[in-house]
Amino acid sequence: MFKIVICDDSPLWLQKVEALTKAFFQKTNSKYSILLLQSGEKLLRSPLASYDIALLDVDLKSTNGIEIASKLRTANPQIVLIFVSEYVEYAPFGYEVDAIRYLLKNHLEQTFDRVMSEAIKKVREKHQRYAIVTDAGSLMVRFEDLLYVEGKKRKVIYHLQNNDRTTYECNESLNDVAAKLDTQGFLRIYRTLLVNMRHICFLNRSYLILSDGTNLPVSKQNSNEIIQSYNLWVGAL
Repeated sequence: MFKIVICDDSPLWLQKVEALTKAFFQKTNSKYSILLLQSGEKLLRSPLASYDIALLDVDLKSTNGIEIASKLRTANPQIVLIFVSEYVEYAPFGYEVDAIRYLLKNHLEQTFDRVMSEAIKKVREKHQRYAIVTDAGSLMVRFEDLLYVEGKKRKVIYHLQNNDRTTYECNESLNDVAAKLDTQGFLRIYRTLLVNMRHICFLNRSYLILSDGTNLPVSKQNSNEIIQSYNLWVGAL
């Protein structure tokens, strides 16, 4: 079941977003629950860790929606945030709390289903796991916690975030790993490097930068194909 919270100080807009949310889940035949709140204070007093998706008005009268979203993100790092607002000038602030989209209220009906589909996809991704097989046993990690995989002769090194260890070395080939991760948003950028495209912050024909600040080389020979693959992946989100 998908757990949704909607927070808007306008009863009219609260009802409109609720109606669109219900219509979306009825069309997709998915189970869901919705909590409606008219203030950021009530949201912060609710069970923050239980929500999968939050639709928040940015311009709440009594509180700043961005500050509320920041506290919500701290309490529930896995939540998918969507901002809903009448004002386009607030849009850049969504990046501060990793909101997936910024919806304008005057275009809500035209864009809602597409953005909610993206949100559902991200929720499902957050629950998916990948098995890293080591000599000590198998470790299940979330796909989004895999930063990149490095090939070294007949071994690979998994580079992780949000884990007790940042690296795991395993006896397998990078080609085998690439075959398993090919449909999960990973991209071969170099003969010995496979990166998680979710974490690419900058990419050009020579190198890229990941979300943790790691700088990795890009194959110049295949740079056009690499950039095209990344752009296609971003466009599909």
